[in-house]
Amino acid sequence: MATADELGLPANAPNQVIPPELIVHSAAVPAHDPARRLALSEGIGDLSYPAFVAWLLANRHGLCIAGTHGKSTTTALTGWLLKALGQRPGVLVGAEFRGLGRSGWDEGGVPLVVESCEYQRHFLDYSPASAAILSIEQDHFDCYASLTELQATFQQFAARIKPSGTLVISAESLPEISWHSFTGAQVLRIGRETGHPDRTWTYDHVRLDRGGLQFQILYRGEPWATAQLPPGPEHNALHALAAIALCSTLVDIHAPDCISLVVEGLRSFPGLLRRFELSDLGNNLSLIDDYAHHPTALNATIETARKIFRGRRLVGVFQPHQASRTSALLTDFGQSLSKLDQCFLTPVYTARETVGPQEAVRLSEQLCEAIRSLGTPCEMLFALDPIPRTLDDSLRSGDLLLTLGAGNISRLHHAFIQRFCRDHPAG
Repeated sequence: MATADELGLPANAPNQVIPPELIVHSAAVPAHDPARRLALSEGIGDLSYPAFVAWLLANRHGLCIAGTHGKSTTTALTGWLLKALGQRPGVLVGAEFRGLGRSGWDEGGVPLVVESCEYQRHFLDYSPASAAILSIEQDHFDCYASLTELQATFQQFAARIKPSGTLVISAESLPEISWHSFTGAQVLRIGRETGHPDRTWTYDHVRLDRGGLQFQILYRGEPWATAQLPPGPEHNALHALAAIALCSTLVDIHAPDCISLVVEGLRSFPGLLRRFELSDLGNNLSLIDDYAHHPTALNATIETARKIFRGRRLVGVFQPHQASRTSALLTDFGQSLSKLDQCFLTPVYTARETVGPQEAVRLSEQLCEAIRSLGTPCEMLFALDPIPRTLDDSLRSGDLLLTLGAGNISRLHHAFIQRFCRDHPAG
C-alpha cells in the first residue's frame, strides 16, 4: 500500500497511507463528529476533502476552477463540454446538476475537473495541469483579514499550475495583476468583447429572455460560434468562455466538428440546482431559488430576474450566511436587497461559526433596518417552516418569489412548490 508521498501528493497534503476504506470529510465536519470518532475507533482512514482531491489529482490531468464567484457553474460546464467532446472526464462540483441527482461523475478518462475553493486555502493542496481564476472578492472573512491577503493566496494558487499548462483569467472580474509574475503557465484572458487584443476568448451580442441566455463567442476578435445557455445572469457567458478555454488545452477546439459539439453541449447543459433555478407554478406565479449569499451575486440574480420578468413585482426571502460575512458586508447587503420590491429576512445561518441565536437575530435585524432605510419594505421572519403560510397574504398574482442564500433556505423553495400543488391540484 503506497503512502501519500509515493502517490505524488503535494508537499502540504497529509503524509499518510491512503487506505482502502476511509471517511472523507469537509471543513464543516469537526473532529468530534460521531462518524469521524467511530471511524478512528474502527481503524478506518480519515482524510479531509482537499487532501483526498489532491490525491486524485496527483494521478490525473487536473483542471481546477477557482474564484469567489462562478466556480460551480464553470466546473460543471467544463466537465459537460469535455464529455460532449468525448474526453470521458471526472467531474467534482459543489452543486448538483439539474435532473441528474448528482454533483459529479468519473468516466475514467484523463481529465479530472475540480471546483477549487479558497476557503482555508484548500486549493493550495492542488497542483493542476491548467486552471481558471474567475474573480477575487472578499467573502470568507473568517479566513482572510484583507483583500491583499486573499489576492496573495490566489497568486500562490497560480504558482502551483504546471509550467506546461494554462491559466485562464477573467479580464472582467480580476484586479490588475501581472499573473505572468506568479506562474510559468500560459495566461489566457477572457471577457466581454471590447476590441482589446489581449483577450483571447470574448463574447458579445447578449440576449436574455425566458428561452435562455444567447450570446456570440469570439476567438481573438473573430466570430467563433453563437451559443445558448439556460436562463441566468450574463456572467454565465463568461463562465462558458472559461470552460471552452480549459477544454482547448486538451482538444483541438477549432475543428468544425468540435465547434458543433461545443455549441450543442452549451445548449443541452441542464444547469445546476440553486443556480437561478426557475419554477413556474401557474396562476402567474414563478419562483427562483438561488445560492446567492454575497452582495455581488445578489445583484446579478436580482438584476437578471428584472430583465427576464419585466414589470413583475420581485419578492425575496434572504437567509444571510455566516455572521462574519453579514457583519462585514452589511451595507452592501442592504443596497443589494433594496433592489427587491419587498424583502423578508431570516436569522443568520451561522455555518462553521460559534455564534449564538441572539447574535444571529440581531445581525439580521440590523440588515432589515438597512434595507428599510433605502425605501424597500422588509420584515423579519424567525423560522423557515411557517414562511409559506406567512407569505400567503403577501404574494399576489404575477409576483416573482426569490429564495436566496447558501444555508437551508432551499427547503423553502420546495415547500412553496408542494404547497402550491396541494392548493392547486389542476396545475
